[in-house]
Amino acid sequence: MKNHIHVGAVSPLSLIVDVRPSALLPDLSVVTAASLSVQKAGVTEAAWTCVIASQSATAIRVTHAFVAGELDRPGTYVVIVLLTTPDGVVPTKPRAFDVQAKYAVD
Repeated sequence: MKNHIHVGAVSPLSLIVDVRPSALLPDLSVVTAASLSVQKAGVTEAAWTCVIASQSATAIRVTHAFVAGELDRPGTYVVIVLLTTPDGVVPTKPRAFDVQAKYAVD
């Protein structure tokens, strides 16, 4: 049985995203905050808060605890981490995760 995220899931389930340096942001130690831009199942866009759980020059881990209403439809959700630096906001590459209907069967 696989681990799945289902419609209606809430904390303690959370989204964990690991970020690595890029050409736009080679030193992650300058990041002062982060947030998430989310496209929900290809339909609506949302802004989610997140917490920087760990940070170094070469890696950042952000976490977001799901709250009621966020995972409101099945489908593929696309997430972009927005990293705040002294020079402005730098987006990461998009990442995706799937949300299944509450009673979906593999």
